[in-house]
Amino acid sequence: MLARTAAILLVAAAVLPARAEQHRVRTREGYSYELYVPTGVADNATTSSSHGASLDQGPPLLLLFHWSTGRGASILESWTELAERLGFIVIAPDGRHRMRWTKRDMEDVLDALVAVGARYQVDPDRIYAAGFSSGANFAYRLMAANPGLLRAIAPFSGRMRATDEELGNRLSSNGATRVCVWHGTSDRTIRYRNAREAVERLSSYGYDVHLHTLRQGHWFDVGQIPTMWECMDGARNANES
Repeated sequence: MLARTAAILLVAAAVLPARAEQHRVRTREGYSYELYVPTGVADNATTSSSHGASLDQGPPLLLLFHWSTGRGASILESWTELAERLGFIVIAPDGRHRMRWTKRDMEDVLDALVAVGARYQVDPDRIYAAGFSSGANFAYRLMAANPGLLRAIAPFSGRMRATDEELGNRLSSNGATRVCVWHGTSDRTIRYRNAREAVERLSSYGYDVHLHTLRQGHWFDVGQIPTMWECMDGARNANES
């Protein structure tokens, strides 16, 4: 009887639908990040790992950076619905310093990307980054310091600080990085001119730049999220066509 009950439970577990996963990861190195894995991706990763096989095409991954005083969970909550629907993983790190992102944070982000990318066999041609305010600044920095790592970024109300040498290293085997810039014309915290200056500099170095001008101040318009993803993921389609 016990054996039969166990068998029934095993069969029932096998046919239960997969569920999305969201949890906070704390590492031994003292940093943390929010991880969102959409329905089906976790099961595929577990299956492929246990059988030593890889997926034909891994899921895309988005690195998502919060604003000053925010945390990973603060910005992640607006993205989970779209991530679930379209099937992409999200890593939303917690900055070590609440008011700004640092060089140490970049090391942490790269470590998290390696760990998550290997576990879930992420598609290396569909790794993106987005952020708001100081998080947008950091998305620019991550792109400039790691040429070829990101297929596209979407900084929202950010300021780009990058050297000419860094911008000159833009090309990778995947082609030029796409930069999808969002900024409000009434922004008094990070002025709209910063977006225009970034677009001009990036364009002069051959980046695939798209400027989205909004009539608003310094806040993150969550209604723009689907279009932000479309712009970033469109870089892959443009290079494949």
